[in-house]
Amino acid sequence: MTDLTTKTAQSLHEKWCEQMREKGWHGPDKDIENCTDKNYIDGMGAYHCQCDKFSPHLTAWDDLFESRRQEYLATAKAVLPEIVGEILDDAEKAVCADCRKGIRRKDSLHLRQSTVHKELRGYMVYCKGTSIRQLRVRRLEELE
Repeated sequence: MTDLTTKTAQSLHEKWCEQMREKGWHGPDKDIENCTDKNYIDGMGAYHCQCDKFSPHLTAWDDLFESRRQEYLATAKAVLPEIVGEILDDAEKAVCADCRKGIRRKDSLHLRQSTVHKELRGYMVYCKGTSIRQLRVRRLEELE
């Protein structure tokens, strides 16, 4: 797995935990005060919750069950190529007409008229078409 895949999986888990906590759910290590059924503590001092809003998955990434981590990693691996592709497609729309047509120019930093950013509209800016294409290929290769 790439670092990007792992970071995306962790981010997905953190976002899910945040959303669940906002709905009043709690896990084994946080937000115990939200529990509606504070039933018992075992002889080892561990808290065992039996309430309807308890999830053992509401925990830090490192404490998450391996099977659950693998689910998040599989999800991240499945969606990342599409996300990266969309981002780079949007970036490629910002390149000049020559680059979009695949015309290679000797000067890799040629000028084009900006039509993308409102504050730069009408100004001449450097075209990054070649570097964007190279970045796209590199990122998609990293995800394979």
